Amino acid sequence: GVYLLLTKGGNLLKTFLKDQSGSIPTTITQKLKLEESSKVIDAVEKVSPSVVSIIATAEVPGFFNTTSTERSAGTGFIVTSDGLIMTNKHVVSNSTAKYMVYLNTGKSYPATIQATDPFNDLAVIKIEAKDLPVVDFGNPDDMKNGQMVIAIGNALGEFQNTVTTGILSAKERTITASDSSGLAQEKLEGLLQTDAAINSGNSGGPLLNLEGQVIGINVAVAEQAENIGFAIPSTLAESAMESIKRTGKIIRPYMGV
Repeated sequence: GVYLLLTKGGNLLKTFLKDQSGSIPTTITQKLKLEESSKVIDAVEKVSPSVVSIIATAEVPGFFNTTSTERSAGTGFIVTSDGLIMTNKHVVSNSTAKYMVYLNTGKSYPATIQATDPFNDLAVIKIEAKDLPVVDFGNPDDMKNGQMVIAIGNALGEFQNTVTTGILSAKERTITASDSSGLAQEKLEGLLQTDAAINSGNSGGPLLNLEGQVIGINVAVAEQAENIGFAIPSTLAESAMESIKRTGKIIRPYMGV
């Protein structure tokens, strides 16, 4: 802005010019950083009780009639107070495995697969519990590229409720995701891209805005890249939950012609 100050003798104008150093007060920058950090802390405290770790164990046959136990891990979040939990389909893809859900309170529950999404990497599992804390959903369409986001998940399958932050890098990304073997592949469209660190075990965990609302479900990372992760928009998760409430399963409209 330009200020024109006119006074008799020019005294006020001289004083104004003398006080302008051209520097931006550091107190403003510090205040913005403190407000941003406070919002992150509040969002994490709000959502962490609803974020769960999912552990799958399965018996794998070996040679000479032997078996070994295979273990995998993922993340989920509670969407109804009576125990419905949203996660990724690939986290609970083994129909013969046993699944345990661990709350951040330390309590654990066996889980059953309630429904899976045939078109997106989404699933809903169920634990027998009551009065559980649930998440709030936000609308990713209201987010702008560059806005801060927060990821929470069971990093590497051993660091429960790990918090990372970053920005919303892009929307409407299309990727072909595969498992570690590279054999099972799935094309996913309309994804959110973020540079918030997403590690193995974070799959199925929430991507949050600064209001502590779920705007995405963390699903994949780009190999040979630094902090390029992807999340399924929460609008699909909400649609899946509505299908389950109506029919007991996830139904998508036929999109063919």
